[in-house]
Amino acid sequence: MQRHNFGLMLYLFVFFFTVYVMTSSVITIDLFDVSIMRLEVLKAIYERFDLNVPAGSGVVGIDGRDYSWFGIGSVLLFLPFYALARIADISPNIVLSILNPLFSAATAAMVCYFCLSTGYSRKQSVFASLVYGVGTMAWYYSKDPGDHSLETFFLLLSTLSMYKYIKSEKGCWLVLSGFSLGIGGLVRPTSFMLALPLMLMLLANCNKVKRISECYNVIFRSSVILVACLLPFLSIFLWYNNYRFGSIFESGYSLIAARAGVSLFSKTSFFTGLAGLLVSPGKGFFFYSPITLLFFFYFKPFWKKHQELGTCFISTIIIYVIFFSKYLYWHGDWAWGPRFLFVLTPFLVIPIVELFESKLWQEKGLIRNATLFLLLISILIQIISVSVHTYRYFVYIQTDKNVKFTVDKGVGAPPVKEPAVETYFNWKLSPILLQAGMAGDIMLATLAGRKADISSNPETESGVTKLLHIDCLDFWWHYIYYFSHNWLILLVVPILGFIALVSAYKVLTLIQQ
Repeated sequence: MQRHNFGLMLYLFVFFFTVYVMTSSVITIDLFDVSIMRLEVLKAIYERFDLNVPAGSGVVGIDGRDYSWFGIGSVLLFLPFYALARIADISPNIVLSILNPLFSAATAAMVCYFCLSTGYSRKQSVFASLVYGVGTMAWYYSKDPGDHSLETFFLLLSTLSMYKYIKSEKGCWLVLSGFSLGIGGLVRPTSFMLALPLMLMLLANCNKVKRISECYNVIFRSSVILVACLLPFLSIFLWYNNYRFGSIFESGYSLIAARAGVSLFSKTSFFTGLAGLLVSPGKGFFFYSPITLLFFFYFKPFWKKHQELGTCFISTIIIYVIFFSKYLYWHGDWAWGPRFLFVLTPFLVIPIVELFESKLWQEKGLIRNATLFLLLISILIQIISVSVHTYRYFVYIQTDKNVKFTVDKGVGAPPVKEPAVETYFNWKLSPILLQAGMAGDIMLATLAGRKADISSNPETESGVTKLLHIDCLDFWWHYIYYFSHNWLILLVVPILGFIALVSAYKVLTLIQQ
């Protein structure tokens, strides 16, 4: 049984990895500030054994040099791959661009393993994995070069490991949970917020199976081990802050805000952020991943069966939503959807497995059809998200829709430019709808054989940003074909598609055993 489950995870991983690689981009890594800063820090470590970035590109630190304002975690994770690329004289962009699809595919497979670990059947677990992998923002963030796919992987692994610990009482799982949370915290410091839900998971389990006196001992002992596992990562985090900005409590974000004359939390409307993150047409989470609406229908029966997991999941969701609703830049632009809440996606998807055990699913064809329709809508939205580069939307609303952008900028800090807040509550400016129109226009232009002369377009900028203005889907092989007209590059699509189909067939075979 364990061998078959391992094979199931492997084939699921291969399926998602091939799909994600097939729809990955070639220009994203050179446009996003987080990936640009990561490459500069990697270059600094590899070439000079230092951490500073070129003057004028980052945040001026305590020593007058510029530094990245992003976490050091992804840099440390990517450093071996960067070094191998440099040694092999291969473009680091090519190597590093594969890592986010890899972590994203691993996360989708882990969703299945998580469900299997809680006692659900292979069929139910695979469905949850498919819902997560192709029916939510996970598909888009597999090609996004930022840190969100890494954060999601390590937080889900930390949660799964803690659950395995409370069920088996094997300390190795607790250590793995702490290490995973520590790595996640280095990737994105907000990941450390998961520590409280993990402890609540322990408490909920103790209340269910042990006496109160035993609970205190278990929680105290587990807390000491968890903190001990986190200490090395917390030390690196605090040292990195102090090295760059002269304070262990300064990671760069509040410094950027202070120099721009804005406040990250004190003057932000909580209800605007809350409505924006959950239900606004511009950033509402449930518009970008509609299938997760089923969470509200099936969380209660899931919680009754798995009180410890339900407690952890709901507390994680509440903490993240409250924290980022109060954050000045709650929208996280320039990005697709509410990127700060993407990490919550697996916690919203996993309880949906209860759907298959419900009488409504077994007896009501209408419920099954409605669920499949909602899943199809979700998949369509994800196809829209990966087909058009998200920056194209922001360029379009600024130049064609005359949307006002605000810029917060101070000396010694990068500017923060984003659309006016009312943009996110205007249905006519919905990124989903506008990008759907863009995708349609691009496909019509492709079928008609039209090509844009980007060298003479006055609205384009120099370098890679010119690619935002051509009639090309945001897939690496389509860019290559667009400029070279070498049809051989198109062979990669059926090859990858064939690998995905074979993997899917293997998965179907295993769930029927």
